Formats: sequence, structure tokens, C-alpha cells
Amino acid sequence: MRSNASHLRLFSEFYFRSEFHFARILECKLGGGGILHRPHAVDCPSLLPRTGGGACTAPGTTAEPCANDAACTAKPHGTCAMVPTNRLPACGCVYGCVRDSDCATGQICECGDPIGVCRAAACATDAACPAGSLCASADLAWGGCANSPPPRGYECQAPADTCLTNINCTTTLPVCAFSPAAGTRACHEAQVLCP
Repeated sequence: MRSNASHLRLFSEFYFRSEFHFARILECKLGGGGILHRPHAVDCPSLLPRTGGGACTAPGTTAEPCANDAACTAKPHGTCAMVPTNRLPACGCVYGCVRDSDCATGQICECGDPIGVCRAAACATDAACPAGSLCASADLAWGGCANSPPPRGYECQAPADTCLTNINCTTTLPVCAFSPAAGTRACHEAQVLCP
């Protein structure tokens, strides 16, 4: 296991800026893994309204069903998207963000396509973390079964972290995730799709 400092040097050599993350969220790549980190808090672009109106078709049902973006008006930045349920995927309203103030306390706006997504965050930018540490993304759940990917959040990297990405983990404990109880990133069991 490399030290955090070594990982950060490697990431700084290989990072790239994607179209929607430019100057907002940087994606750092290393081998088959990577992290997102946030150098600055700036407004995200919005690609709403979408061409075609965001038409959606799925067999499941959800609390706020929709057929297109026009149905999602309960809050700003609404889109109609495929959402997980406890059984079949369904079309439901999802409400995004363009800036941190659009999100709840303890969240930041992670830029995305077509609109940003509010994510749990203990830090708002890299500057909020100790020297040599990034305000970096991490899975916030592991193990068990689920019908959607684990939630992602942002935490400062810490000297006690034993991984940065899944490539630092083993086949028996393949998922690098942040544990709020321990306050560190570590390798954990994978999450499987619920039957």
C-alpha cells in the first residue's frame, strides 16, 4: 500500500478534466480506478431543458412518477429519470442543483449531465482539508444487497486511510469506501444486486 502522498503525486500526474467537470470537479485516474475531488466551489452548467424533453419509459412505479421532464416541477432543476425501486426500475422525478446553496446543509453540488447532483460532504473544497489532502469522493455504503449503486460523498483524505480507490483493495474485500464510524477509507465487502 502506497502512502497518501505517493497516491496524490500519481493522481496529479494523471488527472483529466471532463467537459462537465472542468474547473468544478476534477476526476483523477490511476489504472482502473479514480476519485473525484473539488478544487473550487463554483456554479455548475445546466443542460436543461433537454432536447426531446427527457422522455422515460420503465415498468416499475415510484412515489413521483413521470413520463418526461415537464412533469417534474415540485422543485427547481427537475428531470424525469430511471430511478431504483425495491423491485423494478421506474421513471421518477429527480431534482438537481447548479450550486451548493441548492442542496441541504452538509451537501455540495457535484456537476453532472444534464444537471448537478447533491452529495453528502464533510468538506466543500480541497482547501478545507489538511495540507496534502484532497476533498475526495468515496462510496458511503458497502456489503449487503441494493438496487442502485452505493451513495457517493466527499471526505478529506486522511493519513489513516488504507485505500483511495478499489484498485487498492483485494478480491475478498474489493470496495474502497468511507466509514463515518471509523472516519477513514478502508476496503470492504462488495454490494450485490438484490434478487
